[in-house]
Amino acid sequence: MMVDIEPAKSSYLRDLQSIRSPSFNRDTNRNTFAYRLSELVFGSLLASYILGFISFASASAVATPGHINLIMTSLFSWTSIVILQQLLISILYSAFTALLYVNFHQSILYLSTNQRKSSTDFILAMAIGISFGISMIFPLSTIFWLGLLTAGVFLRRDNLLKAFTGHVALKIAEETGGKILAGSAPGGEQDSQKNLIEPIIPEVMKALMSSQHPVIRSWVSETTWGWKVGIGAMVSLPIAAFVAELIYWYFFGTLWLLGDYYLRTATTANVAGCAAVSVFFLRRQYVATHTMPSQENREDTKLDDALNNLLRPVKAQILLTAKTE
Repeated sequence: MMVDIEPAKSSYLRDLQSIRSPSFNRDTNRNTFAYRLSELVFGSLLASYILGFISFASASAVATPGHINLIMTSLFSWTSIVILQQLLISILYSAFTALLYVNFHQSILYLSTNQRKSSTDFILAMAIGISFGISMIFPLSTIFWLGLLTAGVFLRRDNLLKAFTGHVALKIAEETGGKILAGSAPGGEQDSQKNLIEPIIPEVMKALMSSQHPVIRSWVSETTWGWKVGIGAMVSLPIAAFVAELIYWYFFGTLWLLGDYYLRTATTANVAGCAAVSVFFLRRQYVATHTMPSQENREDTKLDDALNNLLRPVKAQILLTAKTE
């Protein structure tokens, strides 16, 4: 009887023996303290959203004289909109955190070559928890904090991708005979390394962006103009309103107080916005979850092979260029 024996997983790519395979990076990063700490923080955040909603909702639903049923009192009053707003803020942050968790497992664990020293994800998770608390206290500021957090997530991804492509370019240069000169002046070695890998990085990026593998495509997906405009509006509009209020206070000596009509209109708009963004994040999280590699189906090995096949022509091109010079 034939036995299907799974081949041993290689620590390096098949045709680039100095570049760690993505699956090996993932397995190594899973054993680090930074990974365990990030897992703990993600779980704690999801629990805090539930407790935060219950706490703020119970404080908003205050019984009035002559009414016995607190639920009926809140249901047919403006309080129901306030409670709905707090519920949607909790759902919004839950969906956002779940999407970041999937992104953490889909990109950071695969791309990071030194997760042991990484504290960025922990700081980002703490920022999410603090912004959630501020959003529950000041609900109309939710869109502002969400914009800042989204910008931070994109910045984290871009920096990680930059470090990964630089690492890959350096290893390809070394495998094709490139050498880093020490140099006589301070910083000469860094300048030599920069000059060595600069022509290779665009080729590595071009190869990654040509991939049809969903995980690799998620690594290099560009921040579209729609995202940039959306994040810019989410951050700049609240700042503009705050500056306008400061100017009003400076000239008139009092705060710019909105009437009940405008306040309720802003709250209703905030409820609609939180609901729409929550649906968007939940959909993105669902799609990202279903593209993650499965160890049971050996899809992590397919990811290693896909990356190897993308980078092999880059190495061959650099090697051919080096021979013709």
